[in-house]
Amino acid sequence: RQTWCGAAAAAGALQLFMILFPLYVRYNMSSYTGQIGIAVILLLFLFFAALILILGAQINALFFEHIQPLPVPLGSFVSTLAHEY
Repeated sequence: RQTWCGAAAAAGALQLFMILFPLYVRYNMSSYTGQIGIAVILLLFLFFAALILILGAQINALFFEHIQPLPVPLGSFVSTLAHEY
């Protein structure tokens, strides 16, 4: 399969994120100190890293497997399926 496009996009975005995130933390989050601040920064880092990986997977799903995103929000989609069956 051709999954290089999404993987390359995710890898490039993740590298850029790993370069820019410490700069963001250094200049904009200097007021967070101690263990709670480290936890907040770690959660932000993991959230955005996971978001970038999911974006790469969505690129592969859309362009190579031709899977379209849901036409409505997930809750409405599940509710429609529940009423249908």
